[in-house]
Amino acid sequence: MARFPLFALLATLGTIAFVGTLASMALSPFFPNLSTELGIPVALLGQLPAITMLLAAGLGLVLGPLADVMGYRRLLAIGMGAVLVTALLTLSAASYAVLVVAAIVAAVNRATLFPLCYAIAGSRLAPESARRAISGVQMTAGAAVVVGIPLLTTVAALLEWRGAFGLLAVLAIPALLLARFVLPPDPPRGRRRARPAEMLRAYAPLLRDPPLLGIYGAIFSRTAAGWLIVTYLGAFLVSERGLDTQQVGIAFALVGVGHILGSGLAGGRVGRLPLRPLLGGANLTFGTLAGASLLLPLDAVLVVAVLTVALIGNGVCEVTEATLLARETAGGQGTTMTLLGSASNLGAAAGSGLGGLLLALGGFPLLALAAPLAGLAGALALWTLRRRQEAPTSVSASADS
Repeated sequence: MARFPLFALLATLGTIAFVGTLASMALSPFFPNLSTELGIPVALLGQLPAITMLLAAGLGLVLGPLADVMGYRRLLAIGMGAVLVTALLTLSAASYAVLVVAAIVAAVNRATLFPLCYAIAGSRLAPESARRAISGVQMTAGAAVVVGIPLLTTVAALLEWRGAFGLLAVLAIPALLLARFVLPPDPPRGRRRARPAEMLRAYAPLLRDPPLLGIYGAIFSRTAAGWLIVTYLGAFLVSERGLDTQQVGIAFALVGVGHILGSGLAGGRVGRLPLRPLLGGANLTFGTLAGASLLLPLDAVLVVAVLTVALIGNGVCEVTEATLLARETAGGQGTTMTLLGSASNLGAAAGSGLGGLLLALGGFPLLALAAPLAGLAGALALWTLRRRQEAPTSVSASADS
């Protein structure tokens, strides 16, 4: 890895993060189109991300220790292959059953994408460089929303929604090739085999560390809040604010700018603040503003503005979470980061699934009320399970020690 240019590594990870994130977010803006063409209620379509996230949460628990044994590059390539298959299944879907199969395959991408990108950065770079690399990965993920979603909605305006997933399939091919052939080879790992008992033992150091569990709890709560809102944002903007598909794509782009800004701030001076208070405050801010954007009587422009500010907090959270875990973990980087992914995916599944139920029971106002409660739960998890004998330290202080 020392001979592999840092810029090339970051560009490769960024491209993979862009395509993987775009695949995860691609379905939501088209819920109204799919509902009209296939006759599927929006609340039922909202269960598709829940299926993906729930499966990814379980799959990640297996892939973490497996990645520490097999290496990260191979599994990341498999994840990009899953993006290609998911896109092809979605564009050919004529029923809800096919969309369910696509959601199942998509779980492989969700289980591998960010955890393995973070693991590569955390295991191969010095702490300060790792923080900046994680920030860069999150910024390109935000760019997938800012650039990728409007691109898909523009293609859909010309070729219908199936054309958008055809484009996604095309974009998955170079990402797959980059993951398989351009990322540097993993270091030799001997002839170890991933035995079930050994895979379970890999999690023991993490599960015995309450402060780490507090971080994982905050990750779960934040993603639950986020997916409560994002899963049904497209439907909200169409049905409640009268936007069309292209305008929804623009709205997603503007909201994504907030995520990029937050990720960049956490990779810079903001990331030098004490990390646990920073993460708790950003968690609470994100949940509160995300819920307020749908709950308050705002026009479409103000809804997008409030959500953009909320996503600044989300970007800060994602970089800070991964940085804290990479610095504090006593386990393998692959295991640590895939447990992060599992906590995130489980939270997303809870948010998407609960959101559909709340939408059916009380409409968008009831759905929006749950987001601030999730943000509060994340902040409380960090506070109650903090390291009581250590003063909070910033990333830079850790890097300099």
